[in-house]
Amino acid sequence: PHSSATTQYLMRGIWEVRVKKYRHKQKKEQERVEKSAL
Repeated sequence: PHSSATTQYLMRGIWEVRVKKYRHKQKKEQERVEKSAL
């Protein structure tokens, strides 16, 4: 049980990092599109 809890914790941490990076990338892309539209 201990190892599965640790794995879950790690997976959640990795997932959160991936989500953050993805959102950051989307934001940058959005800004780039808005600037190019001006």
